Amino acid sequence: MVIHDHDIALAKTVDGRLVLPGGMAEYGKDRVVPEEATITAAREACEELGLCLSPKTLQPMATISGEHPWNTDDAFAIDTPFILDLTQLCDTRPSLVSNAPGEIQEAFWMPMSDIAYAVPLSDYHRTLVDMATRHLGVAVTVII
Repeated sequence: MVIHDHDIALAKTVDGRLVLPGGMAEYGKDRVVPEEATITAAREACEELGLCLSPKTLQPMATISGEHPWNTDDAFAIDTPFILDLTQLCDTRPSLVSNAPGEIQEAFWMPMSDIAYAVPLSDYHRTLVDMATRHLGVAVTVII
């Protein structure tokens, strides 16, 4: 999750869904060991938002396991959501430009206070936004 002041970065997929940037870990050349979670988060921010960041700038919020939209009988997802508050790193809010044309139609900023009313996020992504608001101490109490 990428935040600047009280705005959050969102992406619109090619099929019209609004999502938080993110994705799956890629495997290295050995095809056995996946990349570290911070590398995945930084790579996805670069691909989906056009923000190429050092993995060292990302702060883990928690590890989430359990009910997940991508769980199957054969695979169980464990997420490590990361947050990056660009307010301290950038005086002005950076522009967002997706580098994933087959996946993301556009990337944009939205005030966090508008998310509860204007954005049809999945319940899972709403949970992540709620975690971020508590993590940052941002007053967005209407998100349930």
